[in-house]
Amino acid sequence: MPDTPIIRTNTPLSPNKILNAYKIGLFPMADSYTSNTINWIEPNQRGIIDLKELHIPKKIKSLMRKNKFTIKANTSLRAVINSCASAGNRKTNTWINKDIINCYAELGENNICHCIECWDNEKLVGGLYGLAIGGVFFGESMFSFTDNASKIALVSLAIMLIKSNFKFIDTQFITKHLTQFGAKEIEQKDYLKLLNVSINNHGIFFKLPTDITSSDLLHEFNQIS
Repeated sequence: MPDTPIIRTNTPLSPNKILNAYKIGLFPMADSYTSNTINWIEPNQRGIIDLKELHIPKKIKSLMRKNKFTIKANTSLRAVINSCASAGNRKTNTWINKDIINCYAELGENNICHCIECWDNEKLVGGLYGLAIGGVFFGESMFSFTDNASKIALVSLAIMLIKSNFKFIDTQFITKHLTQFGAKEIEQKDYLKLLNVSINNHGIFFKLPTDITSSDLLHEFNQIS
């Protein structure tokens, strides 16, 4: 994170601190899974996906039509967060510590933190989680134990958010993985202006049926795009 302002603190993390931080453009990252130090990050360049500019690559559309995964929302939040922390055997180096896991799980109980899950029969193989505040979804992390599962989770999330009148996904940073879906970088000052407008919009996280296929979600997207 070159040239990224960081505020380091050992004070206890709480759900309210997390919410208040997001509203002013900060987000938390721990030094490691076992660390008690929380870094409050404010990137100079912020990654976002403007939902009006969502792009679904042809390969992902094709995979979604094949219904390889069952898509679920908010049935296994702790499992998703733990999988994000341990994906690729990186648990000792992850920025997701126990306090973060517990706080985001509590935010899930209050219908603020949400997760999207990709299931292969009875096995959780991919997903992501983040916070829904106003018209913004603040993406935290994603994982994939099967090829393309996290990509399909991201597209499924974006479709749900479009149906729910959300404005953009905050991806925090930009990666090649995200640019294929229309992610772009904007200056932090421009991000804050966008945030201040969008966070006051009334977005209600779209409730999925118990089980929905990826082709069903793609059909929803085609109906509204």
